[in-house]
Formats: sequence, C-alpha cells, structure tokens
Amino acid sequence: MDIQEKFLNDVASIFPALKPKLDDESDFFHIQLSIFENRVTEAIRKRDEKRVRHSFLLINKFYLLGDDELKSTIDTGFVEGVLSLLEHDDKAWEFSLMPKQLKSLYEGFWGAQS
Repeated sequence: MDIQEKFLNDVASIFPALKPKLDDESDFFHIQLSIFENRVTEAIRKRDEKRVRHSFLLINKFYLLGDDELKSTIDTGFVEGVLSLLEHDDKAWEFSLMPKQLKSLYEGFWGAQS
C-alpha cells in the first residue's frame, strides 16, 4: 500500500461516507483530495471540532511523511483552498485548530491570517 492509499484509508476512517466517492475517483488523487477538502469545509461550518482536528492532524502527518509530489498536492489541493470559501468567523476558528506546519503553508500562499 502506498502513502496515498494509506492517506485515503485514514480519510475514510474520519468520514466513512466518503469511501465510495473516493473509490470512484481512484485514478485522480487531486479530485479525492478536493472531496476531502469539501467535507472538512462542511465540518468547519458545523464547528465539528473533533473531525476538523483529526482532519488537520491527518493532512499534516501525510504532508510531513510525503514525497515532494504529495507535499505539493496537499499544499495546493488542500491547504490553499480550505479557508478560501469560509466567512471570517469560520476562518478564525479553523485557523486556531490548524497545526503550525499547515498555518505556515497557508500563510505562504495567502499571507498572514488576521
């Protein structure tokens, strides 16, 4: 099992209902990551702290373990977009839950969060 498969299995443990959608897009990791990002955004809007924390810890773990390609996909396919469609209060709440590494990636693209 490669690292992307491990990541997707862990995603399915947080959001079991995503498994069929992730399997449908098995040849397109960036689409799978987008599906995950959308579900994390929903969890943020619902203030589901447990799922948001688990999701951030998961994405951070695989960012740190990943090769350059996986890191780039996570940076551009998840971190840069996860705050982009949220209201200010949701962004501030979410940002408070992000691990330091993800905050750095986000700020590298969008600038410091105010």
